[in-house]
Order: sequence, then C-alpha cells, then structure tokens
Amino acid sequence: MSDIIEKNEDAEEPKPHKVYDEETDDFVEVSVEMQKRANAVHLQIALNAISTAIGIKRMRDEKLYLGFGCQSFSEYIETRLPFTRRQAYNYIQIAERFIPFLPDISKDEYVVHSGAQHITEMGYNKLFALSGLPDDQFSKIVDGEDGVTLDELADMDTKEFASALTKYKKKHSKTLAQMDEQNKSLKDENRILKEKLAEADQRLEDAKALEAKFGKGGFSLESKRKILELARKEMLAAEQYVFQLNLEESDTIGLQKEVAIFIRRWDEVHKRMMMNYGFVVRAAEL
Repeated sequence: MSDIIEKNEDAEEPKPHKVYDEETDDFVEVSVEMQKRANAVHLQIALNAISTAIGIKRMRDEKLYLGFGCQSFSEYIETRLPFTRRQAYNYIQIAERFIPFLPDISKDEYVVHSGAQHITEMGYNKLFALSGLPDDQFSKIVDGEDGVTLDELADMDTKEFASALTKYKKKHSKTLAQMDEQNKSLKDENRILKEKLAEADQRLEDAKALEAKFGKGGFSLESKRKILELARKEMLAAEQYVFQLNLEESDTIGLQKEVAIFIRRWDEVHKRMMMNYGFVVRAAEL
C-alpha cells in the first residue's frame, strides 16, 4: 500500500475548482474541504485491509474521487490505486459485509479503532473469503456461536484458515443436505396423507349415496361398527402425520398454508358431525 502514499506526497495546496462528473454528465464544484477529505480517506486506504475496504467504499459512495480531479470512480482506481478494478470492488464487498458488525467505526472518518483488532489484523484474502459466506453463517462466526470465532481465524496462518473455513462450509453443507432430506420426507408423508384423506372423502361420499338410496336404516349394525372403526383408524393416522410434521415458524409460508387448510377442514368435519350426530353427543353427556 506504499504506492498509495507516494502518489500523494507531491500534492499541491488544494484550491476550489470544477471537475467533470461522468455520472451526472456535468461539471461540479470541488471545495477545499472535499479535497482534504479525499486525501484523508485516500491515506486511510494504506492502513490495513479492512480500512482499505472501508476507505474505497467511502471514496465511491461519497464521490470523493472528484477531489483528485478524477471524472469517475473507475479513473480513480486506474490512476490512484495499486490494484485492479475487480479487486477494488472486492474490497467494497468486504466493507459492505463487515461495517454492520463494526460498531466502533467513526461515522465521520470511517476509522477502525482497536476494539475491532481481530478484524484489523486480517489480510485481504481472509476478509474476502469471509465476506462471501451466507448471512447466517457469517453472523454465527461474528457472534462466536458456531465453534469458530473471528479472533481464532485472525490468529491462524493461511493454511490453517483455509482448512478451518473449508470444514465450516462442509459442516453447513451437510446440515443443509439433512434439512433437504427431511423436507423431502415431509413432502412424501404429506402426499400420502392427502391420498388417504381423498380416500376417506370418497368413502364418505359412497356412504352418503347408500344412505340416500336405502335411508338411515340401510346399514346393518355390524356395517356401522366397521365404518366407525375405519373412521377411528383414519383419524388417528391423520393425527400422527400432522404431529410428525413438527411445523415451525421458519417453515415456508406455502407449507404453513397447507396445514392451515387441513386444520380448517377438520373444523368443517366437526361442524358437520355435530349437525348430524349432535343428539349422540348430548346423550353421552347425560
């Protein structure tokens, strides 16, 4: 990063002037204050990897590159930074990932203080590798909730870090695979349950047809007992399947809606049964 400092040593005393801004396609006023901020942030980029990331992001977001007479952020990268456009944007990715977890960053100067020492000690490769993790995995590392912490990763050499991160990713890949398998199993059970409910609905329709044809006394006592036993078994089976779902708030809205429809279906069945057999319930309570 010494190239960054060297490029500013011969800078003249700043004066207000106008610079063409490619983004707005217009000339904009560049104050002395803006030029001083640009120099301060530019020098910050030479401190350490995380400061480099935050400084480059600020240079782009606040358009401080205009303070150097650069017409665009791309020109600033090409003329002022000792690395490629791609690496500059990789640094921005690092900043966007880590800033929310750095409460001790000064909002005015974007300087990382000693409270985040474990991050300031990390180089570009470590920070970029961590910035590519999914949100949930990254948050667990920052919070030290998943067997590995930023402090531990900062103390590791390159080989140890690569090995630890690979193991961490494999661990979560295995967990995701298990969740996918469980989800597939639940879908299969849900399909079977739907088929059984469809069969039960069909048997109910058949029973209604027989009743319409022969009247309420059309069934023998034995037939009624068999139908009641079959209904009891189906009800117990449905109950077991539902509880095996182990539904949680984190499950998909689609699955939750299916369960809600199923529950409402049982409510409808209960209402119909009370309409047809309310006298049985009242008699049993006597």
